[in-house]
Formats: sequence, C-alpha cells, structure tokens
Amino acid sequence: MKNKFSGFGKLIALALSVSLFACHDPSDIGLGLGTDGTLNAIYTDTVSVNYSTVLSDSAVNGNSVYLLSGNITDPVFGAVEAVAYFQPSLFPQFNASGAVITGTNGTTLYDTLKLSASTVADSMNFRLYYDGARIYGDTTAISKFKIHRLKEVMKTTPYNGNEKLAYDPQPIAEFQLNLRTLTDDSTGKAKPFFVPLPKALAREMMDEAAAAKGNNTTFLSKFKGFAIVPDKGNKAVYGFSVGVFDLNGTNSSMIPYWHTEGDTVRQVYVFDISGPRFSSLAFDRSKTALASLTKDHNEIPLTTAADRLYLQGGSGISPKIDLSSLKHLGKNVKIAKAILEFELDPSKLNGLYRRTYYMTLAEADSRNQQKRNSSNQRTYLFNGLSDVVMGDYYTLTDTSTFLNVDITGYVQRQVFKGDLNKQLLLLPAGVTTSGAAILANDNLSRLVFLKPRLLLYYNRY
Repeated sequence: MKNKFSGFGKLIALALSVSLFACHDPSDIGLGLGTDGTLNAIYTDTVSVNYSTVLSDSAVNGNSVYLLSGNITDPVFGAVEAVAYFQPSLFPQFNASGAVITGTNGTTLYDTLKLSASTVADSMNFRLYYDGARIYGDTTAISKFKIHRLKEVMKTTPYNGNEKLAYDPQPIAEFQLNLRTLTDDSTGKAKPFFVPLPKALAREMMDEAAAAKGNNTTFLSKFKGFAIVPDKGNKAVYGFSVGVFDLNGTNSSMIPYWHTEGDTVRQVYVFDISGPRFSSLAFDRSKTALASLTKDHNEIPLTTAADRLYLQGGSGISPKIDLSSLKHLGKNVKIAKAILEFELDPSKLNGLYRRTYYMTLAEADSRNQQKRNSSNQRTYLFNGLSDVVMGDYYTLTDTSTFLNVDITGYVQRQVFKGDLNKQLLLLPAGVTTSGAAILANDNLSRLVFLKPRLLLYYNRY
C-alpha cells in the first residue's frame, strides 16, 4: 500500500494515515521535503524486505562481566548447559578514593604478597556474588554445583562459548543454592555466598602469589584455574559477577586466610576473578522450531519459522534483515525516515527466562556473521556509519510491545552511496560507560518477534 500526499491541504490526511500506527509519532516523520516548499512524502510499509534467523559460527564470551553455570530447558530455545571456567588474579592496588592504580603504560598494578617461613594457611573461601542481572529458569528450586581444578592453565586470548576445558574428575568442593540463598531476607538485596575450599589450595595459591612478586602475568601462567560444573538435574542458570575486585564487594572472589606461627592475628588476601574466564554453553534445540539451525545450515527464513524471528544471548542466534529490495525504489529518492518495527510475540514471553533489554545493529557478511574490519574487530552501526567498533543501542522495557529500530541515517548513507545490497543483524548488546553498545554473549536472555515491518517515509526529486 502506498499513499502519496501533495500540498499543505492534505497534511491532516497524512497525519491520520500515520496515526493508524499507534506506536509511531507523526512529529518524528520528516515533512516539508519538497525542494519547492510543498509537501511530497510517500509512506510505505510493504517494501519486500526479507527476514530470517541466523546462527553465528562463534559466540565469544571470554573475559566477560558474568560467569554462567547451571542447566535450563527453555520452552522456546531448548536445553542449555552452562559451565563456568576461570582463573583467579592477584589483588590490584587501590588509591585512597578506591580506584585501581595503573602504571604509566595503563596496565593495572598488583599487590605483592609477602609470606614468611612461619606462615600457616588456615582456610579458604570462594565468595560468589550474584548482582541480580543474570538468572534463568526456576530459581526457587535448589541447584547443585561442583568445583573442579582445571588440568591446564587457561589461555589469555578470548574463548568462544562452545569451547570446553578439561578438568580433574574429582571435585574439590560442592555447594547448593537457590535465589533466596543469594539475597538478604530482610532487605531483598544481594548478599555473597561462601563456599569453603581446601586448606591445601590456600597454601598453593599463596605460595604462587608470593613467588610472582606482584607480576600478575606470572601468576596466571603458573596457577591452574577452576570449573564450576552444574548438576544435571538443575533447573536454573546463575550468572555470577566477576572482573576486577570491587572494594564495595560486588564481585566474586577467592579468599585465603592465614596466620604467622605463634601469632593469633588472622590475615587475609583477596584473589579476584579478572583473569582468563568464559562460560561454556551447550545447546540442544532438537525439539524446538530452531532444530534445523546448525553451523552448516545457519539461516532459517521467516516464512519457514512460523513467521517468527529469534534472538538469544550466548547462542549466536539473531534476526537478519535483508535490505537489498530497497534498490527497487529507483533513483532520485530522498529518505525521510526508516524504522524497523519488531513486535514481540507475547505468547513466547516467560518470566522464568529474561528478555533481552538492549540490542544493537551490525552489517552481516556473506556467511551471515557479524562484519569485521581489517583488524578483525567486530563492527557496528553508529550514527549511520557501518564500520565502527561500537554501535547505537535500542532499548526495551518490561512494558514494551514493540522494538523500534531507527535506521534512517544508515539507509540515507547507503542510498547516497548507491549500495543498498546490505543485510543487517540485530544483536543482544551491553551498553558501555561511554553510552555505546557492543555484542553481549555473557547471558541467555532472549526474545521472539512476530513478522517485522519496515516503515519507510521518502520523497522523489
């Protein structure tokens, strides 16, 4: 359907036409586009844009903010098992205001742990902290976990979510919890959960830390890390916050205690979880609408997926939007507004499985993967550009029915370049402190969309 309006007398008709789409504000549409001062806007929502759901060949989540461990069976996306792998790090130095101290080259400075021949290891705790951002499944049920030592030191380069590491079959500790265990009954706020670890482990970590003399790279190269392995019967996945130690205590950490022989004063050191880390994610989609989505068959057209599009963090599953049909608009076209409207499928929303709240856009390459630059960095759409390393972000709320993605600047730029043979990916995102977005795979949040629309406003000249 197309509506063409000329002259100011039909402005009201245009406003009425646009108002049929309740989620759009006519004041956002560029009017008065004619070069002769008259209104000459064309609106269409029937451009034959093609949509599909694709699967990336790698979902990097190494060195992320959260470590995931647990098991769930999502009714839409299938079964997921998450195993967390990590290596602890030396304690960073802090200034009087609580900020991490860095050297002249910008790298973090670490404390030197000094021990004596009369140092006696007493005990050790693994401090787990859940900050409320990453939980999936039935968190009222008790989940059981085992902690294992890794057989090898972890590499420092990023890990993909489908990788696995070998660990000793005999666990060094076991624990169980549910959401109530991780929150204060009186305040409802998160509280740390402590897991006792062997005294011998405390001695090993302290000795390696002392030998490293404040060199974190040396410590990481010597000390083998850990795996948090869930019980097969678990019904939830938990995300534990990690990263450089926070003086407010909002990160997970490993804490040995010791004393000097003949002295009763207990001493303590904190190893944070800012070393190599990732969540290994195993997916079983065999009983879902996404069963045919594999690395070898990494695209399902909208029409063969019951007119649905799928997005899931951690899995590499995301919607693809093929804009190449826009070239049929012809020449001499000026784009006033281009909005991708994604309507959530309410039947697929489930309180046990968090929705994705932040998303971003990136161009897809010929293999349906996120486009990279010459330095092999992932690129995004930002302010109409398509080759930057951080992107614009789009936000949902708990009350959102639609996700409206404004691609006006990008389409205008592509029309100007005469290059509309493009495909975009809608990706789960995290928002940086600078207010830009990057791909976020340290989660299992998800969304299902009904058939989208491209709302396009343009004129000819």
